[in-house]
Amino acid sequence: MLTETLERILAWLQAHDQPAAASLQPGLSQAEIEAKVKELPFRLPQEVYELYQWRNGDPAGHELFPYHVFLPLEEAVHRLGSRHQLPEPWDPKWFPIFDFDESYYVVICDETDTEASPTFLIDEIPEFCVEYATLTHMIRTVAECYEAGAYYLNDQGVLDIDYEKIEPIRQRYVSDGDSDGLEAS
Repeated sequence: MLTETLERILAWLQAHDQPAAASLQPGLSQAEIEAKVKELPFRLPQEVYELYQWRNGDPAGHELFPYHVFLPLEEAVHRLGSRHQLPEPWDPKWFPIFDFDESYYVVICDETDTEASPTFLIDEIPEFCVEYATLTHMIRTVAECYEAGAYYLNDQGVLDIDYEKIEPIRQRYVSDGDSDGLEAS
């Protein structure tokens, strides 16, 4: 489901000549991912492996969806190790996937192997903080937002958001819990 949904997003980006469509790096093998994350103090959920097997982020910094860049695995691991550009407070079990000006979508990781994990936005503006039950739920939201016109190209040809259209889509996928004041356990 995750890879199929990512392909829907990629198809939209290609159809609209968006730079991210051409600048996403090829995916990594399971072994390559393992080698790059071996020093992390936790295990990544399997859906994160699937994401990085699909593509390895965008080193050019183009948006995969409005305002957010898909971090290459090496960059995400580097930011964790150096604490470079990570907002405070930062829970040591958070893994950054998508970045916008020190605002991140992260997955909560664990010491054991898991299939999926909650994914949420860390933002300095609490009302923008949204939690999804899984990374797959978040990616399905992104795909549906493109397809429904909630994510669109504005008059300047820049990706933008129609907040009225996005909300009903997002509500289908967000967690039932309160997303303000998220804390990883």
